[in-house]
Amino acid sequence: MSKINFKFVKLEQQLSPNIVVDKRSDVVKYGTDNMFPQQLLDLSVQSSLHTAILDKKTKMVVGEGFNYTGGNNKKTEDFIKQVNPYENMNDLLMKCGTDLEIFGGFGLQVIWTRDKKSIAELYHSPFQNLRSGKVNEKNQIEEYFYYDDWKRYTRYNDTTAIKSFNIEVDKNGPQLMYAKKYSATNMYYPLPSYVGGLNDINTLYEISVFHNACISNNFQPGIMIVFRGPRPAEDAQDAIMKALSEKYQGAKNAGTPSVFFLDDDQQEPMIKPTQTNNLDKQYDTLTKAVKESVIMAHSIHPVSAGLLVGGSLGGGKEIVEADEIFYNGYIKHEQAFLLRYFNKIMDINGMKELSIINTKQLDVELSKEILTRNELREKYGYEALEDGTNDENEVVVEDEPTTIKPEKIIDTNGE
Repeated sequence: MSKINFKFVKLEQQLSPNIVVDKRSDVVKYGTDNMFPQQLLDLSVQSSLHTAILDKKTKMVVGEGFNYTGGNNKKTEDFIKQVNPYENMNDLLMKCGTDLEIFGGFGLQVIWTRDKKSIAELYHSPFQNLRSGKVNEKNQIEEYFYYDDWKRYTRYNDTTAIKSFNIEVDKNGPQLMYAKKYSATNMYYPLPSYVGGLNDINTLYEISVFHNACISNNFQPGIMIVFRGPRPAEDAQDAIMKALSEKYQGAKNAGTPSVFFLDDDQQEPMIKPTQTNNLDKQYDTLTKAVKESVIMAHSIHPVSAGLLVGGSLGGGKEIVEADEIFYNGYIKHEQAFLLRYFNKIMDINGMKELSIINTKQLDVELSKEILTRNELREKYGYEALEDGTNDENEVVVEDEPTTIKPEKIIDTNGE
């Protein structure tokens, strides 16, 4: 009787946010392979739903940029208009807001004035290029490391060490204000708000790739490859498997080959197509379940995410209400987190406290000026008043424009 030895092509590994502290290196690994931020960055443009939600979050968080109250202040205005020779504060806000929504944190490089009494310039540091040093005896991180391609990094590579932001010491060179939210799972790196949905987001991407590959391959099924004896040695089998994996592995090949080694006299391999029933229904069911998981991970209402809900028309009123809930439950807290760090800078420089202008505030104020009462009600999905009241000067929206108040920074290490 012939002996059968069969193997399956190994599937791609799941995303891993594990933190690895290597005693031989000063750099703390961000993910098992130190490439978790790059995985998040790649994922941000691979799933249409995930990309759209990230874009909506970022636009709502940064709003229309910075503002301040308390009268005109030239010093504050000049700093906002030019925070470094190349950018203004709103440019930094957009970049930091984008990083915050993708990675769960952001980095600001701080340059002190010559007298070390105030901050002269701020620069955005790409978050995916930053890695943490180890904590000291006080459980504080004293330095971070910058490198433009961590995939090529070894402990012998030259990285740029940047001292952690500190108002008391080490003001001679650049400092890094590393903004991250507290995480009970690790003290070094943040996790994105959608961390619980990483595999679901990746699954959406793989489903899209699979369907695209099916079309490209004329909807051909997966294949089964049988090698007939004499059966090669284990190392030869592994070499064959590696070659097949590189060629056929992943959703882009729309089918994973199963490889069998048979111990008999027939030399030539046999290749057979594998059939799977009801693939269309399976993928429809999977896609629906995965989209729901992604939306839940982002803490956003399906209507705000651009998806219709059963029994819902997705009208103006529903969108406004969903966005209002999302703003109060998520966006304003993200804005407060950003303002904690930017207003720390403003406080050191003796400048006015910043706030973020929300797009909704401008829309409401503009609407009040150019639309009648019933036009406003129609805009936001409400029925017109039956008494015919349509006073252009009547105040319709009762909510006063609000600004996001920053939280206080507790320490100088961005913890």
